Amino acid sequence: ITDMGGQFLCGKYDRSRQMEPLSAIVAAFTEYCNKIAMGEADKLHQTQKHIQEKIGSNAAVLSHAIPSLCRIFPHLTVEADKVDIAQAHYRFKIVFQQFIRAIATPDQPLVLFLDDLQWADPQSLSLIESFTTDKQNNSLLFIGSYRTNEISELHSLTVQLRSIKSKGVLVNNVEVGDLSREDTNELISDLIQTSPCLTFSLTDEVHRKTSGNVLFVLQYLKTIYDEGYLVFSSSSKEWKWDFLSMEPNAIPNNTLQLLSYKITKLANATVLALKILACLGFYCEDFILSSIEVGNGIDGFGCNNLISSLNAAVKEGLVEHVESNYMFVHDQIRLAAYTLIPEEDKGKWHLWVGHKLMAGMASSQEKTLFRVVGQFNRGSMLINDTQERILLAELNLKAGKTSMAIPAVVPAAYYLKKGIELLDESSWKEHYHLSHQLYDHYAEVQCCIGEFQEMNKALDEVFACAKCFHDKIGAYFTLISSLNAQRKSDKALEIGIYVLSQLGEPIPKYEEVKSIVMVEFAKSTHSIGDKTDDDLLTIEAMKDKDKIHAMRLMYTLAVSSFISDPGMNCLLSLRMLQMSLCHGLCDASAFAFASYGSVLSRIDDFHGAYRFGKLSLRLLGASKSKKDEGSFFLPGIYFLVQSFIFPWVDQYRASLKPLEYAFTSGLSYGQMMFSMGSARAECYHAFQCGEELMKVEKRLKKYAKVFSDLKHRLFLQHISPVWQATLNLMGHSKNPEQLTGEVMSQEKMINDCLEHKQERPLIEIYHICSWLAYLFGNYELASRMIEKREQFNLSIGPCFLLSNIWFFDGMVALAVCHTIKTDKWMGVAQKSLNQMEKCATVGPSNYKHRFLLLQAELAFLLEENENAEVSYNDAIKTADENGFVQDQALAYERAGYFYMKQGKTSIASQNFCLSHNAYLDWGAQSKANQLRLFCRF
Repeated sequence: ITDMGGQFLCGKYDRSRQMEPLSAIVAAFTEYCNKIAMGEADKLHQTQKHIQEKIGSNAAVLSHAIPSLCRIFPHLTVEADKVDIAQAHYRFKIVFQQFIRAIATPDQPLVLFLDDLQWADPQSLSLIESFTTDKQNNSLLFIGSYRTNEISELHSLTVQLRSIKSKGVLVNNVEVGDLSREDTNELISDLIQTSPCLTFSLTDEVHRKTSGNVLFVLQYLKTIYDEGYLVFSSSSKEWKWDFLSMEPNAIPNNTLQLLSYKITKLANATVLALKILACLGFYCEDFILSSIEVGNGIDGFGCNNLISSLNAAVKEGLVEHVESNYMFVHDQIRLAAYTLIPEEDKGKWHLWVGHKLMAGMASSQEKTLFRVVGQFNRGSMLINDTQERILLAELNLKAGKTSMAIPAVVPAAYYLKKGIELLDESSWKEHYHLSHQLYDHYAEVQCCIGEFQEMNKALDEVFACAKCFHDKIGAYFTLISSLNAQRKSDKALEIGIYVLSQLGEPIPKYEEVKSIVMVEFAKSTHSIGDKTDDDLLTIEAMKDKDKIHAMRLMYTLAVSSFISDPGMNCLLSLRMLQMSLCHGLCDASAFAFASYGSVLSRIDDFHGAYRFGKLSLRLLGASKSKKDEGSFFLPGIYFLVQSFIFPWVDQYRASLKPLEYAFTSGLSYGQMMFSMGSARAECYHAFQCGEELMKVEKRLKKYAKVFSDLKHRLFLQHISPVWQATLNLMGHSKNPEQLTGEVMSQEKMINDCLEHKQERPLIEIYHICSWLAYLFGNYELASRMIEKREQFNLSIGPCFLLSNIWFFDGMVALAVCHTIKTDKWMGVAQKSLNQMEKCATVGPSNYKHRFLLLQAELAFLLEENENAEVSYNDAIKTADENGFVQDQALAYERAGYFYMKQGKTSIASQNFCLSHNAYLDWGAQSKANQLRLFCRF
């Protein structure tokens, strides 16, 4: 592989080190980073460039798990933006996936081999699934090995493999079993350089004893050679064997006993060295072993020259020395050495090794932390001294926090629980800070795992024992996150409001929200006053920690109430702005400015909204430049600005790249709601701006896969209607007026939404149904869909949805009035005209052609034929100038009907023909077919 320009990395999981997060992956990529750092300068520079292009400053996210990455990037900042552990989990997976893409290229493909997957930690298995199912990387070959006899159908590895296969990944299984009698004979023949026809009697005995187990075969052969039962005759120049003289139990009958028997035959110093290495696991680095080179130690566990003794074991074929690591040739050899330590003495051995490692830990804390903690934990039952127990609790806290930073929640929970078990009744009084951190972090990781009962026990301890309210804030954040995860948003909001009141920021109860919003809006307007943009951006930094906590909490509550409680969301946005203006700017202030902009857009103050959208981006840019890294709040800011603010003024096309960036950044920061929301907005905007439907469908399919992989059913539900509508227009549906086909069933989704009281998806479904029905000429169905949609209140919505509803409601209303002119539908039409006129004034590049088309339709209805003709032509021309091919097609079609009514069949035919061609350019094959069928041209 390497001779052909590829890269080969390998790692092995260890039964005794299962709580070391990502151990095999870390070992493999540590070796990679070290090789690159010590290799040719050109390759180092090329690798730096590739990684920088893919993950940028997010390399800091990986440095906690792979400290050697800092050798490739010497000036790397290891502190990434602080996010909660659930978000950090998503972020790490995405960044690691991008890292693999950076180093596995067509020019330098990567083969990654991980051994003994049956002992892999959950984070490793999750990571393996993320990069093996990455369809954007065709330059990675993953090879994994595991023992089928050690896993069941419910084992985490089995579950993960099923998940990988279900995502369309080609998985080749190669079963490696014991050797057959014939294979054993061939092996023995090769080893002793004797014809196979002469080795059958030796093979029969060996195979009878070993059943073809390869390790057992090799060790058995070496043992009978050492014991003199297999000899080479120098006189006859051939091998001879004699089993008749062998005593019945001279050689053990299973692999483990045989290996133990062999080890006991070695020199005492070598046996001791193997026991020490066995305590450390399957392998150990030279620099760690060197710290144990200190004489006999306590209770005779040490050895005078550990490295020399291990080298003796290397000569015996029991240990290998590979790239600064001593490792057992097979984990059964490690187990055999470990079983030689009496069960009652193992705790003492681990404590002794732990003390030796602890003494040398200061110079390499990152590399030895888990080893030290692991040794002490195995002997913790023998620690009676209070200070030693507290020291071990502190080490477990450090290991837990390091695991959280990676993040690996299962090991983190293990270490934090171990730390808690070492405390006693006096610990909260005597060791307050340690006790507080252990319980606080333990609750957080249990929340992430979903063990809410265990989480509540830890939270109760914090709430009961914390000295002040400030020390309870982290616990309250965990509790609120857990309630949101359990869809108990009302309870989360209730607790959040209580915490805010304790932080000096009281929020009115829910029933008072609607009446207070206008008061808060007036306060915000007054606080802004006549401040210029520079005045707002140069406000001093927020210093009060309680206010900073309050801003962060308001952000959390604003995110959770964004869809479920628009009134509370609006109130929180206003309060965040006021706090930024009164108490200073913090990281969350840029989000507060964007949120205030979205509030202004709701009351049609598009210029004000645009101003604060721009201000939020400027403030975000200043924050990023100070940190030289991305911002945790970036995905939410981009989502609000590009979905709710800028499209009222700027062309939809201008938002596509920023929304795509918001999507990827959201994944990197674990901001799933804003990431998914940005992806959805990008798809709608691509559809809205007239992008070819085949490309739109490709976008939708790409994001749908991401939503599905991340199990975000709600967001998949949000894009399904526009996805199915796109397929309908492309000709992939029997009935283009119904949202039923490859992606969804209209009836089923409506029923699901009604059952779960999900109003937003219902509004979008009914709107798209009315629009499709109108497009295909079924005005009666279109009007019914509008009436169904109006049963639900759309108090907040992105630009594309609101503007689309206003436009097509007007078009449907005017079409219905051609049949029967009623006050109701004329009122709908006039309302649409008023709204679209405002839009056209502020954002002519997006909305002017639609306003002109509505004017043309009204003139057509009122038989103001000259005005109608001028408006149709202007609408067609403006749509063409701004690239809205689908609206240009519609304008041509409506103009065709207008001219048909006037008896101008030639001009009508010309317009129908141009409409047909424009629909084809858009990719709407079914609509083009319908036009050709019903309109002669």
